[in-house]
Amino acid sequence: MGQSPINSFGPVYVTAVTTAGQTEKVIATLTGIAVDSTQKNVNIQGFVNITPGTAAVACIIKVRRGTTTSGTQVGTSENSIAVATDNLTIPYFVNDNPGPSDGATYVLTVTETSASADGTVNEASIWALVTQ
Repeated sequence: MGQSPINSFGPVYVTAVTTAGQTEKVIATLTGIAVDSTQKNVNIQGFVNITPGTAAVACIIKVRRGTTTSGTQVGTSENSIAVATDNLTIPYFVNDNPGPSDGATYVLTVTETSASADGTVNEASIWALVTQ
C-alpha cells in the first residue's frame, strides 16, 4: 500500500528576497520537522517565483537539510533555463529519510548562473509532509 501523510509542517512563504547572483543563498527556512522513525520519509515541496538578474541563464533550486548552504543536499537540483529579467516559476519536490529527529530543519536555496546582477525571488514556499 502507498504512503499516507501523517503530519504536515508549514507552509512557509517568503516574498521580495534579493538573491546573491552566482552565489547560492538560503531564501526560505522550515524548522521543527519531527520524525520518530527511520521508516518515515519527509516529502518537501513548494515553488519559487523569481525574476533573474542581468545576464542570468539558469536558476538552480536546492533543498538542504540544515540551516545553511553547506547542509546536506536533499534530492536533486532543479535547474531551469532563465532569461534575465523575465519572471520564472519553478516547482520542486524532494524526498528525504533523515532518521529520527525532534526538529529537523530544511532550507530552500537559489543560485543564478552567469548573473552579473542579483535577481529577486518574488515569492517562494516550502512545506513538508512526514509519511510512513
